[in-house]
This record gives sequence, structure tokens and C-alpha cells, in this order.
Amino acid sequence: MSDFAHALNDLAKLCGKSEYQLAQYSGLDPTFIRQLFDGEKNASNLTIVRLTMALVIGPDLARKYPAQVPFVLNAIKDAQLSDEIAASTESRNRTRLPR
Repeated sequence: MSDFAHALNDLAKLCGKSEYQLAQYSGLDPTFIRQLFDGEKNASNLTIVRLTMALVIGPDLARKYPAQVPFVLNAIKDAQLSDEIAASTESRNRTRLPR
């Protein structure tokens, strides 16, 4: 099991969240969540942000503090942009011809 999978399992237990709840709160597929917990899949920056929000916020807090929702959405957008930049850079590095 990967370090990330161990950390995710520990954090979920600490926060009292099940895999099902993390899938529900994060909007991620339950099968993908299971694969993350088992260390079979890697998480992108966006996935990590979504899981973090699901671990610490949950739907009740979002309803209680609606003014914070835009900050959460901005964090998700930033993580998505970061993933896109990393993928673009990786793609460019693969397509360069050796000199």
C-alpha cells in the first residue's frame, strides 16, 4: 500500500468518514475512492483537494458557512489548473526529440 493510501485511511478514520461518505461529499466515484484507499490508483492535485474538503467540511458545514464555498471552489480550480499545467509540461517533455 502506498504512503498516500495509508495517510488517506488514517485521515478517514480520524475524521470519522467512510469511503462512501468521502465519495458522496467529494463527488468522486466510489470505485475510484476504493482504489485510492487500496493504493491501486494515484490522486491528482484536484482529487487531493476534493478529498481534503470532504474529510474536513462535509455537507453540514457547507450549509452552515455558505460564504466559504467560493473559497473551496477556487481551491479546486487552482488544483485543476495545476494538474493541467503538469500534464502539459509532461506531454511536452515526452514529445521533444533528442538532439
